[in-house]
Amino acid sequence: MIDQMAPEGKFRVIGVDTFEGPCADYLVGDYGTLAEAAGACAKEGGAMNPAYVYDDTGKLRLQAGSF
Repeated sequence: MIDQMAPEGKFRVIGVDTFEGPCADYLVGDYGTLAEAAGACAKEGGAMNPAYVYDDTGKLRLQAGSF
């Protein structure tokens, strides 16, 4: 399982491949701004492939896509 907490001052985007299973998460990347992370999240998220943005405290900030 991927650590949700981003490095200090960054935002982490994590995707989930629900076809593979509920624990099939993968790191999309770490981004310097919320806007950059939001763009990557929107691009990565889709039907049956949700994506999430977390901050450096591990708090969920955004999500895209669906199960």
